[in-house]
Amino acid sequence: MVKGVFDWAENMILFLFVVLVFLLGYSLLEANNHPLKVPSVMGYSSTSVLTNSMSPAIEPGDMIITKITA
Repeated sequence: MVKGVFDWAENMILFLFVVLVFLLGYSLLEANNHPLKVPSVMGYSSTSVLTNSMSPAIEPGDMIITKITA
C-alpha cells in the first residue's frame, strides 16, 4: 500500500517537472522570437515589480502573474 502511494507521488512529481520544463522552453522560445513582447503562456505572464508604486501591498522585486484580458 505504501509503495503504491510513493510510486504515484513519484509519477506526479515527474509529470509536473516535465510540464514545467515544457512551459519554460515555450516561454524561452516565445521570448526569443518576439523580444519586445512579454512572454506569456495561455494568456498568463510573470513579471517583476520595479518600483514602489504599489507599496505596501506589493514591494519592488516581487514577482507577479498577470492575465491578459483585452
